[in-house]
Amino acid sequence: MGFVLIAAAVLTVPIIWGVLRAGNGARKFQKLGDIRGMPMKDIVARVGYPNSISVTAEGRLYQWIKTSGRSGYHYAILSDGKGNAVGYTHQFVR
Repeated sequence: MGFVLIAAAVLTVPIIWGVLRAGNGARKFQKLGDIRGMPMKDIVARVGYPNSISVTAEGRLYQWIKTSGRSGYHYAILSDGKGNAVGYTHQFVR
């Protein structure tokens, strides 16, 4: 019986920890509010450096991806040629 409780705790704690950590990152994006026209350097200062920056015809695509256990998020923001946010191209939180 003790082994079952220990096994359940060992399997459950990482999942809960992952949900909490992913939620913190997603909350940073939610706190940004309307990002249209916001300088990307200000966004990066508030949410952290992106996992990926790609060049597009319109400007650049910044992507933040975090997975942890069964939770995570993916945000993608398109910027114009001047380095200002055009808007989100992708928002996913689990």
